Amino acid sequence: MPGASPQTKLWYLKNFDIFGELDAESMEQLERMTTSEEVRKGELLYFPAQPSRAVFFLKRGHIKISRFDENGREMIVDILGPGEIFGEIFEEGAGTSAYDTAETLDDVLICAISPEDFRLLLSRHPEASFELVKQVGFRLRRIERRLIDYLNCDVVTRLVRLLVSLAEDFGKIRQGIVIISLPLSHSEIAMLIGASRQTVTSLLTQLRSEGILEYSRHQIILKQYEDLRKRAHLHISQ
Repeated sequence: MPGASPQTKLWYLKNFDIFGELDAESMEQLERMTTSEEVRKGELLYFPAQPSRAVFFLKRGHIKISRFDENGREMIVDILGPGEIFGEIFEEGAGTSAYDTAETLDDVLICAISPEDFRLLLSRHPEASFELVKQVGFRLRRIERRLIDYLNCDVVTRLVRLLVSLAEDFGKIRQGIVIISLPLSHSEIAMLIGASRQTVTSLLTQLRSEGILEYSRHQIILKQYEDLRKRAHLHISQ
């Protein structure tokens, strides 16, 4: 499916933190290096049998990064939102995309650039490299935090902490409540916290009955976000 016009594509690219310090000429060069595409929900962008041959800039929508074990069981590694970069970011064979599956959770708009052009861009603009390292580091901390929770917390705490994390990453505050517009199924939430789908459904139903949240297939509404933060043993920021 065709993507955005050159003018719209340039506007989207300017909103990526990694390109915040690039001048107008460099941004126009970047625009010419990239292709833009709209991809429907449920499509695979790459998978182990057909690994990524591009670096992707996610401009709209959400991506699920997964791995599958030897028995074919899916393990969700991360959920990406607008402004994030993924794919063959590092030298071929040095990254992780060869083992990952990237699937669209909803309709997305992406820009793609060849790994060679992307690394050329980074070599010319060290400030962009610095921002990329920051983003990758943030993503690794996010994954590490879930792993630590899995090893040290019970399933209730893992779910609550996931909800707080999703609120911080994807939530928007409206009239005192937090709305997470993220199309996650109960099975996908279960994979993120290492639980069964039945357990997640039961816990979400319990939280709904307590007036803590509401949920549908397309969004989660946290009606008592600060209470959730307390349950997650997090300090409430002032």
